[in-house]
Amino acid sequence: LSARRDPIASTLQRIYDRVRRQPKRIVFAEGEEEQVMRAAVSYVNQKLGTAILLGRDDVIKENARNAGIELNKQGLEIINARLSRRNSIYTDYLYERMQRKGYLFRDCQRLINNDRNHFAACMVALGDADGIVTGVTRNYSTALDDIRRVIDAKPGHRVVGVSIVLARGRTVLVADTAVHDMP
Repeated sequence: LSARRDPIASTLQRIYDRVRRQPKRIVFAEGEEEQVMRAAVSYVNQKLGTAILLGRDDVIKENARNAGIELNKQGLEIINARLSRRNSIYTDYLYERMQRKGYLFRDCQRLINNDRNHFAACMVALGDADGIVTGVTRNYSTALDDIRRVIDAKPGHRVVGVSIVLARGRTVLVADTAVHDMP
């Protein structure tokens, strides 16, 4: 009944069902932001997979408490990039990719310790996560540039951007305007 009343619900339900069959580990790179925390909690509550909030533990917990968000859920993790045991592995990986582009080892180390997008992208590149949610505090092109420094497109494929607009009972896909001027 709800699918007939709202075609968007039908579309989203098919996507949710497919993701539930193969739950994913998703890094929410801007984990200190209230709306990102709410999205991560929603992701876990819908049993879509594990949510990883990236940020300073004390700041995330304080912001969640102030916003009335309950973070003590199974399937929700908090990782502080600066204190992670995987920093040296991520730094070595990034340095190997960036050394011929003018980056020193200490530059890569600084990016891993201080830049959430680079850290999250390394998590995905090295198999510690399946995807990234980012772009709340930085514009799209900056976030995409950060991620593309770490992750290449699949061979034979291109990077594209897709925006989904859900409004007035319609689903509109606006494809490839975020990456290419002339799609």
